Amino acid sequence: MSDFRQNLVELVTASNERQPTPVMIDYAAANRAYRRQKAALTRAENSGDPSRVVKTCRKTVIEWCYDGYPWPDDWSRWQRALDDAIHALLGWHAGCIDLRELTRPEWAKIENGGEA
Repeated sequence: MSDFRQNLVELVTASNERQPTPVMIDYAAANRAYRRQKAALTRAENSGDPSRVVKTCRKTVIEWCYDGYPWPDDWSRWQRALDDAIHALLGWHAGCIDLRELTRPEWAKIENGGEA
C-alpha cells in the first residue's frame, strides 16, 4: 500500500473514532413531549399572563436543546408567542428575542423571582 493511501486510511480511521455515537431519537416520547409542550403553550397563552408564556417558552426550548427532543416543524409558534409576550410586557419598542436565547443561564432569573 502506498504511503498516501496508508496515511489516508489512518486519518479516516482516526476521524471515525472521534465521531460521537449517534443518539437515536425516541419518537414516541418526542411526540408525547410535543403534545404536552403544545398544550402548555396554549394554556399559557389563554391565561392572559405574558410572563407565563415566557416561562413556558423557556422550559420548552430547554427540553428541545438539552433533553434530546427534536425541534418541531412548527417551532416558530413558540417564537411568535415569545415575541407577543415580550411586546405585551415591555411594549412594541422592546424588540425581539431569539427563542434560543432563553437557554442562557441569566434567563433562570425569570423562574426564580429575580434570583439567578
